[in-house]
Amino acid sequence: MALEKDNVGLADSALRALASVILISVGIEGILPMVLSVIMAVWGTFLFLTAATGECMVYRVLNIDTSEGRHDCHK
Repeated sequence: MALEKDNVGLADSALRALASVILISVGIEGILPMVLSVIMAVWGTFLFLTAATGECMVYRVLNIDTSEGRHDCHK
């Protein structure tokens, strides 16, 4: 089985990481209704994981790749 290459670029990962911290913080703080807090925490966790791994399944389905040279160091 071939390994799939990353499809999330460095700038994209940085924005995802920042957004994940904000969403998780607001979700955990509980300043919004419970349902919204849970949604924000889950969404933040998804963004954090995609930023950390460099791979987004939604991008894969939509055939989007923002990795613009993220793999240059592996050549």
